[in-house]
Amino acid sequence: MILLRHLHIDAFKHLRNIDLWFPRQGSILIEGHNESGKSTLFEAIYFALYGKALVGEDAGAPSLESLVPHGESRALVYLAVQVGATELEITRTLVRSANPGAKAKHDVKLCILRPDRQVETISAISAANDAILNEMNGLDSNVLRNSCLMEQQALDRIESLGRAERELAIAKLLGIEAIQRIEHDLKVATKDGDALAQAQTRLDVARKHAEAHQAGAEAERVRRALLAARAGTALAARGSLAGQMRGVETQLAEAEREMAQLRESSQHIAALDMLRARSDETAQLLREAEREANALESMRARNGHATSVAITSQLAQADADIRAAEAREHEQRLRLDEVRRRARSSGWLAIATYLAEAPIVACIVLFQLPWLLAPVFVLVGIGVWLTARWNMNDDAATNGRAKLETLDREMIGLRATYEALRRVNVGSDGQETSVTPEALAAQQQKATMTLATGATALRELATEMSGADIAVPALPDTLASPDEMRRAHEALARSLQAEMARLDIPATQQQYGTLGEIVRQTRAELDEITAQHGEQHQRLVAMLAEAGVAATGDEPTETLVAKWPALADAGDPEALAAALANASAIEGQLRQHVEALCQQHGFDADTLDAEECQKAYDNLAREQRQRRLAAEMADEVFRRIVQRVLPETEMHMRALLPDLTDGRYRDVTLLGGDENSADLRIRVWDEQAGRYVGKHLFSGGTRDQCSLALRLAFALATLPKELGAMPGFIFLDEPLSSFDDRRSQALVDVLTRGPIAKQFPQVFLISHSQTFDPAAFSCALRMAGGRIATTSLPDEAAARTLWDAA
Repeated sequence: MILLRHLHIDAFKHLRNIDLWFPRQGSILIEGHNESGKSTLFEAIYFALYGKALVGEDAGAPSLESLVPHGESRALVYLAVQVGATELEITRTLVRSANPGAKAKHDVKLCILRPDRQVETISAISAANDAILNEMNGLDSNVLRNSCLMEQQALDRIESLGRAERELAIAKLLGIEAIQRIEHDLKVATKDGDALAQAQTRLDVARKHAEAHQAGAEAERVRRALLAARAGTALAARGSLAGQMRGVETQLAEAEREMAQLRESSQHIAALDMLRARSDETAQLLREAEREANALESMRARNGHATSVAITSQLAQADADIRAAEAREHEQRLRLDEVRRRARSSGWLAIATYLAEAPIVACIVLFQLPWLLAPVFVLVGIGVWLTARWNMNDDAATNGRAKLETLDREMIGLRATYEALRRVNVGSDGQETSVTPEALAAQQQKATMTLATGATALRELATEMSGADIAVPALPDTLASPDEMRRAHEALARSLQAEMARLDIPATQQQYGTLGEIVRQTRAELDEITAQHGEQHQRLVAMLAEAGVAATGDEPTETLVAKWPALADAGDPEALAAALANASAIEGQLRQHVEALCQQHGFDADTLDAEECQKAYDNLAREQRQRRLAAEMADEVFRRIVQRVLPETEMHMRALLPDLTDGRYRDVTLLGGDENSADLRIRVWDEQAGRYVGKHLFSGGTRDQCSLALRLAFALATLPKELGAMPGFIFLDEPLSSFDDRRSQALVDVLTRGPIAKQFPQVFLISHSQTFDPAAFSCALRMAGGRIATTSLPDEAAARTLWDAA
């Protein structure tokens, strides 16, 4: 219990040299006129306890400067307080600043005296204030003013307290604010909610991170399945392309075999063409030999060795040769025109075929119509065949032109021979001319050499034809005349012509060109398939390496499946690609969400374990639930204890009210059935009205009596039944100003002999009223001009004796 022991004041407001020793138990009357310093005594006690002013000059928090006496620079208050077995000695000093408007300097010295322990001294203001509150079990200034300090003109203070302030005052007076502190400590605060939210966020991040990891694992699984599917596709494509390659290689081998056969035929044809040219050359030599022989015969005839009839016969033969050559030239020209016509037709058809391919290819590219590839390949084949026909006809036309030029040259030679014979036979004047021996010898030598050359060429032609596997008729041993050589040449020419007719040269050349184009296309197809096979092989090798399978890619399918079993169960690549895209998207979204949360909250997702985060969240949530339940229980206990105070207050008020109102009012209610009301509303039973009525309907004196009864009843109800660090003193400052004599004496009886005297060891009444007997009080103190005029309080020695005796 808190008791006042010793008060010493050097200077405080207008108080000077005050030194009071209070008895441990008793009622003390403090008298004096107005402004004598009666109320200031308790202001000094209030300042000593809490280091602040009780009242000030202006509204708001009073300043300490107002506590320094006017005209002086220093205020000093010493207060000794007994709290159970502990004594607190508090000395506070205020020094006015030399600068106007500056705050006064505040010093404190707190000595805490505990039995059998060294004195503890505290000089820091904040530490001293905290220590005083701690020793007084949290009895702060507001609780003191709400309970045991009944200030003048503030009797209704308790009535205007809000519920929270009232409960706090009751808790501190009853010593149960620890329950409220426990409830406050247990209450789930915003930071606790934030911690739970952060734990939830950590759990979400851990879960999302785990889900992202799972999605990544699923994406990896699908990726490997897709890799296996694509590898299986590449493997199947490798096998298919290998089969195609074997088929195309077989086709190419067959075509090349046929090509080789045709090449041999073509070479034979080329040899025949050379033989034909050689035959033409031989024919030309034979005609030259015949001309020279005819010329020799003409000269001999003119020289008397022959008649002009022979020259005439030669001229007729030359004319027949000319007409035969003209017929052959005409036939060759007709054949050349036909070849040119066929070449033009093949060329235009080839161009039309190529032009027809363009719109089909455009449709394939634009509209993705692969089924149109077959018509394109057909058109390409037709175009290639027509191009080969055109090339073959063009070659035939070139050969025809060459033959026509040869025939033209032959015609020129024949005509020249004819003119020479005619000039030999007939002179310029139409008469036969004579020949000199020298000219005849020269002509004979020339004819002999020409005949020898023709015979040699003829035999060489026969030899070459035999070498070309052509059946050659037997030549005479001697070829002395042009007629013999001509007949031999004609026999050789017929054999050559028969061989060329047997070979069907145009058809062979056409087939050779077509087959050559087929070979080129087949080789191109083989190259394309080989390139595709190489690409598939490279893809397969790369995918095998990516899957960690040691292989070259050339192994059989069974071997690769044994090394990589997933190849046997490969799914649809397109479906797996879609599944991989979906799994990757989910993984990306989860990782992006996790990264955003980590950046926002400063987490490291790699260090978070979902199971541990779940445990941490569950523990924190469980703890907060337990704390919430415990706080609710503490709050319920606190409120039940507090709610008991109001019924007890009503009970004590019913006991005090008849004495304080001279028997006029006896029953009272405070909350009107609403215990959660913001303030206490005194309702007194009015016999005349027959109901509870509010105190505001009464006179000012009756209202003060009701308020004082409430204050005293509240103090009695909140005083603990057991001794503790609760106030053992009560101050009443001028409560009798509106009381008449009988009511004043009744209050004095309550304070000195009644329930207040029984509950509070130290009762202080400040009054200037003379309507009661001062002898009812144990001690009396009269104040005058801020000093002690008279006192019946014990001196220091007597007071110490009384305190020690107790």
